[in-house]
Amino acid sequence: MIVRDIAVQELGYAQHLTPQEYFPPRSKVFMLGQPHYGCMGEIIEIDSSHKGRIRVAMTVSVEPNLDSIKQKQDYYTERYMNSWEAAQLLGISSNLVARMTGIIFMLPPVGPDPMAEIEQRNKINIGLNLKNNKKNEEVNDFFFVHKTITVILPLLYNQFCFMEKKYVLAIKAQPAFSTSLFYYNNSYSKEKTAELRTWLKESEFSKAERQVCGTQTLSETIVKKIVEEVNKLSSVRAKVTKMQVRPHLLFKPNQLQGSTPPDKSVNFMLFDRVINVREGFSVPLGARGTIIG
Repeated sequence: MIVRDIAVQELGYAQHLTPQEYFPPRSKVFMLGQPHYGCMGEIIEIDSSHKGRIRVAMTVSVEPNLDSIKQKQDYYTERYMNSWEAAQLLGISSNLVARMTGIIFMLPPVGPDPMAEIEQRNKINIGLNLKNNKKNEEVNDFFFVHKTITVILPLLYNQFCFMEKKYVLAIKAQPAFSTSLFYYNNSYSKEKTAELRTWLKESEFSKAERQVCGTQTLSETIVKKIVEEVNKLSSVRAKVTKMQVRPHLLFKPNQLQGSTPPDKSVNFMLFDRVINVREGFSVPLGARGTIIG
């Protein structure tokens, strides 16, 4: 549709901008060339005597050396086990270990009354829910870390003693189990069930962050080592270097840019150092960080 003879127009609209208009003095830009790739700078002026090159005051920060941490990554990473190794250490079956770290539904006592179906809907998960295959989610660095095997699983196992042999045999096939299969001191107790639910809700693993299964992440120990290396340089002041740069090698933050990367040729990997180039975001413009996952 074409509308003719409009009396009102937007005087500030311009389809194209000159370099002088797009890069006004004191505006923030980021370097996309070498040297000082990724550094943030401030526009000084556009020098017409040098074929349109832009004079920029580039802030060059000293980056931490993470090579030593990369080389010792296996040393810093916590020891993991297979399910059968964890089962041997605990003296239980591997299927039971898998279910205890996942989902085990416990059904309240069901009788012949009409409320039996409703009671079945109130099933209780007494598993650790560290990995949910249905949702394809898992807790970061859970399986099978030494802490999980030696502390968390024995606590859960002691909370409810699995006395029925048929329960252990059927654990892989059955989705839920009646409370009659769970015993505490040879008798079922509602108070013990409430105690178990409270323990599960208040445990640290219940509040742990979930992630998609198979996500590459750095362990907590390695992250602490990275923080130590970064803190060593906190007292080192950044240097300001004045240089002349061609316009196409500068990236200017634009709120309409969205999540589009300024350099599409970059592939991100663990341990890479990155810088925030988005304005109006929760992270300050120019803040630096390290990819940990």
